[in-house]
Amino acid sequence: MHTLVFDIGKTHKKCLIFDPSGEVVVEEETRLPCGQDEDGDPLEDLDLLRTWVLETFQHFATDTHYSISRINAAAYGASLVHVNAQAEPVFPLYDYLKPFPEDLKESFLEAYGPEEKLCQETASPWLGMLNAGLQMYRLQQHQPDRWEHVQASLHLPQYVAGLLSGQWVNEGTSMGCHTLLWDFDAGGLHAWVRAARLQRTLPTLVPTTHTLGTGAYGQIGVGIHDSSAALVPFFYAAGKASFLLISTGTWCITLNPFASEPLTSEELRRDCLCYLSFQGQPVKASRLFLGKEHEWQTRRLAFHFGVSPLFYQELKPDEALFDRLEAGIIGQAPFYPETMAGTGPFPEPPQGTWDLSVYDTYAAAYHDLMRALAGMVATSVALVGGMTGIEKAYVDGGFARNAVFLAALQRALPGLPLEVAKIPQATALGAALVVNQDQAAFLNRAWEFRKLSE
Repeated sequence: MHTLVFDIGKTHKKCLIFDPSGEVVVEEETRLPCGQDEDGDPLEDLDLLRTWVLETFQHFATDTHYSISRINAAAYGASLVHVNAQAEPVFPLYDYLKPFPEDLKESFLEAYGPEEKLCQETASPWLGMLNAGLQMYRLQQHQPDRWEHVQASLHLPQYVAGLLSGQWVNEGTSMGCHTLLWDFDAGGLHAWVRAARLQRTLPTLVPTTHTLGTGAYGQIGVGIHDSSAALVPFFYAAGKASFLLISTGTWCITLNPFASEPLTSEELRRDCLCYLSFQGQPVKASRLFLGKEHEWQTRRLAFHFGVSPLFYQELKPDEALFDRLEAGIIGQAPFYPETMAGTGPFPEPPQGTWDLSVYDTYAAAYHDLMRALAGMVATSVALVGGMTGIEKAYVDGGFARNAVFLAALQRALPGLPLEVAKIPQATALGAALVVNQDQAAFLNRAWEFRKLSE
């Protein structure tokens, strides 16, 4: 009995098969060419995506080496497919980086604002096309005749589930991810959605663990938002312990599934939002442009010291060097992030440039850079309530392999035990877990963690 999962990112599309114990036995990856919309902006080519999903599914479902009994999909958010009565897309899958018209924002807020109240109730900053509800509103207002042909508006995970099952449904992790559609206080669609008559195209909401019957090739899950999927394995790994997940990469996303306080206007200003977990509970989140800033500053360091941009990979954490930097014994300079304006906990434009001339060695400068970035992550942790009532924090992603960063982060969070997570393919595994709720071997498997204090 095997589980087939589609893990669909904007760049990479993966198909994975898990055996009954939760081990990956097949992993295939592809990249699909982008299409263009009517304005020349890039977008996901739905025809190519549909063909890849169906052909891949058919290939493995009929392969006698595997016995596929469960299928699910995880995919990126802010991605809506609008289908007609024949299940054909009415519109392209517009990219969430496409600008949202300023005049449309004004008319929307005039009808359904004010902005601060709406954002607090929907637990999301105003993000333009990254708010999926605004994508719907834009199409309804700009192309009303075509909009009338839409029978179902589906987030990408649910579109894939529908391709495989023939059933169109909605589920909470996609609805609750910075869409402006979900009222976190009321636990349902926000009033503006009904006032704008957009609820007509939103299918029935079902639990994330729901499956769409047993077809010829097994039970098909309803899909799950990728960030919520990546959190699922940690619920099982942590047991009854309260935890944070610090997921690092280009963006560092700090997720707190145990925060009970609603978002404040200041937290929204500093780019915090809420997701919904696979159990339907709010997950407070903050984001930081960590990887981008690291890439920018290490290029500056490489040029200044005449070394490779990847020279930092040769360094090991030097606790004595950290001590001297913290004590001011050796030269250091105020740090000014240069890639974070308008995002994260530090949205203000930079007030200066980090002065590298005060550092005698690359190692000193890089350790000080890690101190600064780790301090910013600590701010992100504090914003989501991670300084109190949390028993541990898991760190995963690219920076979990950076020993200097991890040492700096533990110093920045002295009261919070950190564990480096080694859960391969956490997003796909999370999607598999939610459709294997009755499989004890799948749910109770152990993953590898390393405590930084060891």
